[in-house]
Amino acid sequence: PVITLVGSSPVNLNVGDTYTDDGATANDNKDGDITANIVVGGDTVNTGVAGTYIVTYNVSDAAGNAATEVTRTVNVIPDTTAPVITLVGSSPVNLNVGDTYTDDGATANDNKDGDITANIVVGGDTVNTGVAGTYIVTYNVSDAAGNAATEVTRTVNVIPDTTAPVITLVGSSPVNLNVGDTYTDDGATANDNKDGDITANIVVGGDTVNTGVASTYIVTYNVSDAAGNAAAEVTRTVIVEDVPTTVVLHEGYFESGWDGWSDGGNDCARRLDSRSYEGDYSIRIRDNSGTASSMTSPSFDLSPYNEVEFSFYFYAHSMENNEDFWLQYNDGSGFTTIKTWTGGVDFNNGSFSNKIIVTLNASQYNLVNNAQFRLRCDASGNNDQIFIDQVVIVGDGTSGSARGTTNKILSIPEDEVVVLEKNNFKLYPNPVKGAVLNIKLSSGNNNISYKIINMLGQVVNVGKTTKEVMVGNLEAGVYYIEVNNGKEKMTKRFVKSN
Repeated sequence: PVITLVGSSPVNLNVGDTYTDDGATANDNKDGDITANIVVGGDTVNTGVAGTYIVTYNVSDAAGNAATEVTRTVNVIPDTTAPVITLVGSSPVNLNVGDTYTDDGATANDNKDGDITANIVVGGDTVNTGVAGTYIVTYNVSDAAGNAATEVTRTVNVIPDTTAPVITLVGSSPVNLNVGDTYTDDGATANDNKDGDITANIVVGGDTVNTGVASTYIVTYNVSDAAGNAAAEVTRTVIVEDVPTTVVLHEGYFESGWDGWSDGGNDCARRLDSRSYEGDYSIRIRDNSGTASSMTSPSFDLSPYNEVEFSFYFYAHSMENNEDFWLQYNDGSGFTTIKTWTGGVDFNNGSFSNKIIVTLNASQYNLVNNAQFRLRCDASGNNDQIFIDQVVIVGDGTSGSARGTTNKILSIPEDEVVVLEKNNFKLYPNPVKGAVLNIKLSSGNNNISYKIINMLGQVVNVGKTTKEVMVGNLEAGVYYIEVNNGKEKMTKRFVKSN
């Protein structure tokens, strides 16, 4: 008989394919179709194992004649196709030190095994975001046939922290203090882009502020973050000055009343008179009738001050030589005369005095909390008169005039700084509360130049004027003004009050 192969030979399969044998047919000249008698033999095809398999086909007819053997070659080809890994997410990944890193992973697919993502092995570097550097994360997988995918990597860059923290000053700078004041540092805050609030790490340095010594002190603030980045240094300037701490305790101009002073009696009166130094009114004292010839101040608390300055102007009318008037002080134990002005010696009739200043120092006088002053005339008749105007009492807490020093009571005409009898001048109002200080020269005002000097000897204002000097920008305190009319220089002291 004759065997005829059905299907092809060879048959080529990949490992894992399914093999179905197509068989063969057999025909005999006598027995006809004897296909059913074919014996299939040879190799058993195992598609799970690569190799060449020979399948045989044999048959004999009824007379015992054997057909020529027919074979089919089946080639099971090994799996040589590697799986493919696909990265999920980006590469490179750029992080700052301290950031959180979460790996996005990868997927893997094989032409035979399908989705083998679960078999991926993640390796390479372990990403430590606390340490700057470049990290390589690897992804690998193999299929069931042992074919290894091409390794996929992800680059993770942990970038060093190069951003410095920022220090913010709390409170003002400069800080201006007087000698003896208390200084409390307001500190600063510090924030970092990674470490957050690092205020607690600030190092305060620089100068130690000693408010007992006048000087300029620089306080420094520094901090670094965990990466070692140093913030820009922040500083605070603390200026400790030994300047007067003057307080105007009383101003008596008498324009609208007695301004707190008491009328002593018949020989004391508030007068509308051309002999008033400032404005229209002044207080006239006359004769020698004791308290009735005096004007008495209200009570003042002088206890906080090291020095007290009592100043005023006066005009003498018909005072005879050696007739006088007194300034008395009462510390609670009775009035005591502390200064006497004598006609023909300390003053003459018919003109305004320079500004009279009497200074009481705590080392010489008991500056109490219920102190009083009294101006008393000691003349010989009703026509012997003193007109008192522009009484100003100033308390001074300057450290340079501290209690216990040996400064004596001073009574000086203000122009003694530069005494120029030919051309006296007036300042008004003094003390000055507003923005305008007026200058009046006895020879008449022309163009005059001036400069204002504070108690530290610093020139704080200069200019030219015919009358008015703008002092609104001056802080409260005691100043000197030097006036120059081109021929003479004249200096007066004035008080700027709030």
